[in-house]
Amino acid sequence: MPLIQIKVLEGTLTTEQKNEMIAKVSNIVAEIEAGPQAKEKLLPHTWCIIEEVAPAHWGIGGNPLSIDILKALLAG
Repeated sequence: MPLIQIKVLEGTLTTEQKNEMIAKVSNIVAEIEAGPQAKEKLLPHTWCIIEEVAPAHWGIGGNPLSIDILKALLAG
């Protein structure tokens, strides 16, 4: 039984985006672990947890990460 743990900055993903991430990542992990033919047997037993981390509890470069910093990083 695979367990997938994903950590994201709190408030950066909508419910729909989280649902899409859970579905896509779970499918890929099940396919890689079980092979394409057995994926359907493993997928119902593949756990996925998305944990949202408060910006003050997440750091980059020795500083707390904020949504503004994340947006700037993504924008390049």
